[in-house]
Amino acid sequence: MAVAVKTSQGARSSGTTGGLVLYSFVGVIYLAATIAIVFDLLPRLWWSAWEGMGAAQATIVGGSLLAILELAAAVGLLWGGARLLGRNPVPGVRAGVFVGFLGLLGVLLLTRWAGRLFEGYVFDSRSFSPQTGAILTGVVGGLSLAVWAYVFTRAWMRRVVVGLEEGGWFHATVYKGNQGRVVRRGTIIGILLLIGAGVYSLMHSGMLRRGPSDWALSIPFTGKVAVERMGDVRGYVHDLPATAKKEVQIKWVGDEKSKVRVDDVVTVERYKAYVKDALDQADKRLSDNVAQTQDEIDRVKDLDRGNQDAERLAALERDLALYKQEQADLADARKKLESAAEEDPTDYLLAVNKAIHAEFERVAPSPEKEKEKKADTEQPPHAGLLDDVRRRLHETSRQTPWDDLSKLLAAIKKDAETAKKTKEVGWVLSLPTAIPVIDRAALQEANDKRTEKVIVGIVHNTDFRLPEGKMVDAEDFDAEERRIYLGVATTGANGLEEGDSVEGALLEQLKDTKNGTAFRDKLDELIKDTGNELAKRKLEGIKRTIDAAQDVGERDVPSLVPRRVTLARATGTVLYEKIPLLPAVQFTLPLLLLAVGIWFAWRAVNLPSFADFLIATEAEMNKVSWTTQKRLVQDTTVVLVTVVLMALFLFSMDVLWKKVLSWKHIEVLHIPEDKSDQKKSITEKKW
Repeated sequence: MAVAVKTSQGARSSGTTGGLVLYSFVGVIYLAATIAIVFDLLPRLWWSAWEGMGAAQATIVGGSLLAILELAAAVGLLWGGARLLGRNPVPGVRAGVFVGFLGLLGVLLLTRWAGRLFEGYVFDSRSFSPQTGAILTGVVGGLSLAVWAYVFTRAWMRRVVVGLEEGGWFHATVYKGNQGRVVRRGTIIGILLLIGAGVYSLMHSGMLRRGPSDWALSIPFTGKVAVERMGDVRGYVHDLPATAKKEVQIKWVGDEKSKVRVDDVVTVERYKAYVKDALDQADKRLSDNVAQTQDEIDRVKDLDRGNQDAERLAALERDLALYKQEQADLADARKKLESAAEEDPTDYLLAVNKAIHAEFERVAPSPEKEKEKKADTEQPPHAGLLDDVRRRLHETSRQTPWDDLSKLLAAIKKDAETAKKTKEVGWVLSLPTAIPVIDRAALQEANDKRTEKVIVGIVHNTDFRLPEGKMVDAEDFDAEERRIYLGVATTGANGLEEGDSVEGALLEQLKDTKNGTAFRDKLDELIKDTGNELAKRKLEGIKRTIDAAQDVGERDVPSLVPRRVTLARATGTVLYEKIPLLPAVQFTLPLLLLAVGIWFAWRAVNLPSFADFLIATEAEMNKVSWTTQKRLVQDTTVVLVTVVLMALFLFSMDVLWKKVLSWKHIEVLHIPEDKSDQKKSITEKKW
């Protein structure tokens, strides 16, 4: 005999809760993997293949094709996820995946915030090491994830996600689809108009263009610095280990057929390969130009003397000489770069920039240098750019740091294209340039070492022994500064005498100072604490002498000790490893908002409570007796005619009463004469 056994509600609930949590966790992992594939892995593979085809500069075409590929991949992966859920998934699993993913995103944001906070303690206040900061960030992230996992597995959270899914937000089912259609459609249109207006304002306000191009979460303590200005610490950076500076960031791509894009971060070896390819292409192009020009010269010379064009022949010979000069310069640059390739990466980057700048000086010298060169040779020394253009380019060159020539190269390209002299500037624009990408902690270490050296300012005191304008040890400068101040303290009318017990003791305390700043501080302290009036007056005289020598304007030079010029630190932009969230925000965010808006409008009119209200509203509207079209036209005509007649009547009454009341025999209404013409000149007045 069969016996029916009823499962208890508690046992069924517990099993469902476990299944819901498990499926939700798997769904969150699948959704995160989908985002990683579509927004990170796929673009990396695509651009790698695109660059391999030699189309790296066709970013618009490549980006458009990538967007189509990403859309197809996203649709396919989401469809595959829906298929994996099956036709009858665990109740609440869709909402569970959504809520779980939002929680994961919150954990990442909290971890990132904590990481940025710890980075401030590491790199700004130097409270602890980068390794300690990274460990603390990992602890915060792990604890946050554990807390979220605990909250997500609670029974009350199951009720929340099940209730959210039962609300219909994660299903495409229609509620009473054959009722209230007109009002529902109007409601959908109204919601979409509001969302569309917001998206339009967002796009045309320029907010998306001013913000970051991609949305991504930077991973704390993975930062590397793209050094835009090396400052005065190039020697210290040179001494850093090779592992701390094995990458560069491209700032100028060089040839239009280059396989690299601006701001790409590549290894030093790969950059050297790009430079070598650019040199080979430039050499091949120059060789072709030389051969073609020589063939043209031979063709002109083979003509009869009467048919030869002397001017064209001279121009061809001049072009041939310039091409050969460019070839010689390119060969010299190649030799220098091959030698620099064996040295430190920073030396190689500087060698590339120097080679480019040297060729720029040759093909576009300043007009002043051109006059000096023409005195020695008749060969045209430049690419034919106008004097004003070359002066502007050299002014840009003076404002451009050696570490990054992209600003100067962009100006050269713009002016050369405007003057149609791109071919004449030679290989100046052909080589890619880059800046070093250095580990953040290592660069901080190099910047910290800059305090070990100082630069000696302009020297007025001939007794100062350190050379003017040279970099010296900070300790040597401190010792020399203290020696000069001690000389002031022991000579002259206010000099302290070592034989005197009081003054000798004061002098010994001044000798114990380490630098000029400590000397002046100790001097102030002794003036305050000394009870001997004679010694106190001498100390005050010494202080006045030192203060008078230091108290000068910005352009004046101290008479005792020259200015201590501190070394400039290396600066740049911090580049982080990132977790992609949304690429090409300027385009994808409006599309995403529109998609969410369409889904929201569709689901809103299918929520049972709101849908019943809309259905009831349409039922009440159906009870209204609407006027016929003929009657509507008649009533509208009557209203418009009445308005026009009333306007004409009021206008005529206004004109009539103005004339009557302003009549000279009544003159109740006084209208002043128009005197505006009195202020106008004769030529401005109406005839």
